[in-house]
Amino acid sequence: MNGAHDNTTPRPLTMNELWASWDEPSEDESKLVNEGSAEEISEAMGKVSVGAGAGDGSSLTYPTPRSSYTLTPPLILLGARIARNTKLTIYKDIINFYSQDPAQKRYAELWKDLHSTEVQAYPIGIRVERANQGKEAANKKYKEGNWFGAMYTYALAWGCLLPYHLDAFAGDDPVREEIGKLESALFSNIAAMTLSASDAPNLSEDKKPGILNLGRRAVWATMQMDEFLTVGIVSKSCSRGIKLLDKLSKYPDTGLTLTPAEVGYFTEQEEKLKGVDAKRMWRDFGARRSAAASETGLSEEGNQK
Repeated sequence: MNGAHDNTTPRPLTMNELWASWDEPSEDESKLVNEGSAEEISEAMGKVSVGAGAGDGSSLTYPTPRSSYTLTPPLILLGARIARNTKLTIYKDIINFYSQDPAQKRYAELWKDLHSTEVQAYPIGIRVERANQGKEAANKKYKEGNWFGAMYTYALAWGCLLPYHLDAFAGDDPVREEIGKLESALFSNIAAMTLSASDAPNLSEDKKPGILNLGRRAVWATMQMDEFLTVGIVSKSCSRGIKLLDKLSKYPDTGLTLTPAEVGYFTEQEEKLKGVDAKRMWRDFGARRSAAASETGLSEEGNQK
């Protein structure tokens, strides 16, 4: 079946569908991913029969609006939306932290600009090119000792990709691989900037817990993109995660949940990868971030405070 009512055939997402993919998940949806079964999620989302055929994908259909190029079970779609929201929240927090404006005017301006007709017309190739240029500009700022400007510029570079996201492309699309590697590098570098910030004499003590937790979230945002990570990025991310959690533990009154399993996971991965070629892909070792979520017991709520 072809046409507007075909809900089983892959096709590129429309611009409206791309933006809808970034809608914030509800508290109940986040709870489902953290605590619910695949059947409960499927039933709650109303996208697939949980009876015969659900397991082999024969009854899968695209939801309205779509959020992925590939026909995907509701459990994975919802998990991907939560992962996207983690990235978007980090982006928003960096913009607000840099502008130091409680009214969040700068973020509102950027969000409006991203929705403009002119910007939305940019093809994905131009967006990737600009994001890479932004990454290089941020690298230069960091080398000059400007962690504050570098972190902000990494965030702006990532924003060049919006509203496109990894699930908007076919699994074998080279653009998907390119974006995945670019995104993981950007969030890995953001985490590195937060460590530099935590030691900066010009950062007030009351702002350090927030910036440290921003780094913690950036580490997990990086680890979520497991299929695109090199061993080098994973090793650095785990090392940063351990350091960030150690620094955060010195602020017990923040209300943040720090679990031994979280530190244990980072430590285990770091040990496993010692002596391994940093350029090799992490996926070659069967190490997946999905396992990390259950091991650490991190909830989306606790991961975003």
